[in-house]
Amino acid sequence: MDSRPKRIGTGDPPLVEYRRTRCWNGLECCFSRESISRPTDWTIRDDRHVMIVHLAGKMSVLETELDGRSGSLGPATPGELWTIPSGSRYASYAHGDDIEFAVLYLPKKPPTSKAETGMTPLFGLRDEVMLSSLRRMSQLVEANDDLSRMEAETVADAVANHIRSKYQKADSNDTAPIPPVHLNALQSRMIREYVWDRLSQPISLGDLASLVGLTTHELLASFREVFQTSPAQYVIAQRMRRAQWLLLYSKWDITRIALESGFSSHSHLTSTFTTRIGYPPSYFRSEANKTRVRDRG
Repeated sequence: MDSRPKRIGTGDPPLVEYRRTRCWNGLECCFSRESISRPTDWTIRDDRHVMIVHLAGKMSVLETELDGRSGSLGPATPGELWTIPSGSRYASYAHGDDIEFAVLYLPKKPPTSKAETGMTPLFGLRDEVMLSSLRRMSQLVEANDDLSRMEAETVADAVANHIRSKYQKADSNDTAPIPPVHLNALQSRMIREYVWDRLSQPISLGDLASLVGLTTHELLASFREVFQTSPAQYVIAQRMRRAQWLLLYSKWDITRIALESGFSSHSHLTSTFTTRIGYPPSYFRSEANKTRVRDRG
């Protein structure tokens, strides 16, 4: 029986509707929305390892090919991924509706290893961890506040660790990991003081890492050991503490309190406050005034 005609290479270039690219500690993530209402071709070849994860949208047709030999047939569903080892040529043909996907570029030598790594070619493997993490990252890259950027970098670090542990393999016998770094008492105090003194200003992971002489990956790995939470959640908690103090002991309006505490607006503080405390800051202030220590004189 003759095989069906090859369709890869017969489509049009991608019709990009949206694209955002961010880089975190060697991991480059490109989030895209494209229309494949007309037959569409993609090609990828890179010196880094590449992973493609389908996030949303209906495909009717998908054919993929790696180095002209291996590949896959059948449309993608959300959460399926394809991997492209460094130097390999990936080509695909697709047809369907609007789709959303992420393309991740990973260095061959991870920051936590002394050895280069390889990557096994995969075609349509389902990974719920990647799906949920990348959907969250795609939301965070749209936000402009420092905590969203910090959380995005934290999620990106977790994604990179997940990929390295599950999909990458050592290319040599030199597989000894770089020893973990621990925050000492001075470093942890420096972080506490830096955050508290700058709550009304943007704070980034890079700032905190530079402060204590670590990479962002080393900081993320060691921060939770000391603070029992992520840097982003720690900063939110301290901003909430500042806001609560100002609500109790200042006469400022809530908009000013929000800005002085590091929130972008009145509504930003109200939303965060309601989520974490259970009611808005105006109610917190009015109820607190009823329970002040009374003058016994």
